Amino acid sequence: MDGHAKPIERDPEEDVLDEAVDAEASNEEPPVTESESDSPTAAAPESTQNNGIRLVQTEASVSDSDPVTNEDPGSDKEHRPLSIPEREVTSILIRNGNIMFAPGMQNAINEGIRAQAAAPIGEINKLMNLIVGPLLTALLAITGITCAVAAVGILVSIYNSMNDRRRDIAIMRALGARRTTVTSIIIFESFQVALIGTIAGWLLAHTAIVLYSGKIEDQTGVQVGFFTTSNYEILVLPLVLGLALIAALLPAWAAYRTDVGSNLSA
Repeated sequence: MDGHAKPIERDPEEDVLDEAVDAEASNEEPPVTESESDSPTAAAPESTQNNGIRLVQTEASVSDSDPVTNEDPGSDKEHRPLSIPEREVTSILIRNGNIMFAPGMQNAINEGIRAQAAAPIGEINKLMNLIVGPLLTALLAITGITCAVAAVGILVSIYNSMNDRRRDIAIMRALGARRTTVTSIIIFESFQVALIGTIAGWLLAHTAIVLYSGKIEDQTGVQVGFFTTSNYEILVLPLVLGLALIAALLPAWAAYRTDVGSNLSA
């Protein structure tokens, strides 16, 4: 140490920066008034170029194209209310190429809050099992009871007519008719009454369906016509004819045992 201070070497670039700052300070803008500070927009960027160095002064600005929102950056956008265009779509039908993926897709959609997935076939099966199924069973029970009552009516009607027809049966037997022939006539009569009644009932029922088809379509959306049939209707005709055959056994047995001599002399 010889007691002399060593001069500090300055970088030429620092000298250039100092000169640029001094030049910027000499061109200072007037103080901003209160009215200007309240303006929503700030001054435009200014630039100064000295010795190849460009200094840019910018200030934040607020424009209409970038509105300020109060939305919390951390908020979940899934919970925001739907916009008007989004509300126009109420349902979307999705068809799976492979039915194996349908449950997984339904569960994935139901995990969110924006939509709810529903399988139409599943809902229809629930409707059929919980509502339509019991009602259909009740209607079938009522149909069976109605057929049984009709068979009893046929039995009573033919059996009561036997008292007035004993003489006719005795004459037929006297002319050579066998017991089996008389019995077959009684059974065929019961069978004929049941067949005519079944056909007439089917025609009346389907005529009523046609008359109320418009109202049914308006309330349920189901289109029905005169020849719209159910699988259960195919079983009605054999059921009614079988019951009529059973109902005719008692009158046929009474005709089979008719005494020819006592009825001819009466």
